[in-house]
Amino acid sequence: MCLFLLCIHVDLLAQTDSIVPYSKAYGRIIGNSNLLTAKIRSFILGDSLATILHSEKAILEAQGDDYLYYRVLCDSTISAEIAYTFDEKGLLISIGIEFFQSCKHTVVGNLSDEFLINLSRHYENCGETETGSFQCESNTGVHVEYQTQKDEMCVVHTQIEFY
Repeated sequence: MCLFLLCIHVDLLAQTDSIVPYSKAYGRIIGNSNLLTAKIRSFILGDSLATILHSEKAILEAQGDDYLYYRVLCDSTISAEIAYTFDEKGLLISIGIEFFQSCKHTVVGNLSDEFLINLSRHYENCGETETGSFQCESNTGVHVEYQTQKDEMCVVHTQIEFY
């Protein structure tokens, strides 16, 4: 039996073979990244709070001793929150990405699907934890959790965390 998310992944790959692999919104959110090593927006696990505070180009929305929250503006309808969480030594322990979008987008413009496709391409050993959610671990020990939910107003809420 095929897992629900893996079936979506195969269907989406078949539908996206002829399109540009990344939308502008996806590129703005993910930045300079290597998903296997959890290099997200040029940062990797273990980077210092000072390094991210100095180098991150997105809009700083909040900061504390163990977190930094940034906003990435994609267009007039989509923005994403990037959350960096730090341990007691000020070293990065997780990177979170969260965004909302209308479920009326086509596959070409659906950020949730773009992230699902790209995470599925880069990670193995993925398991569905519940409908709309999966968890993976890379060969290097980096974990990723992906969750998406659609509400009654046709708004899709997507959360991705690397740790």
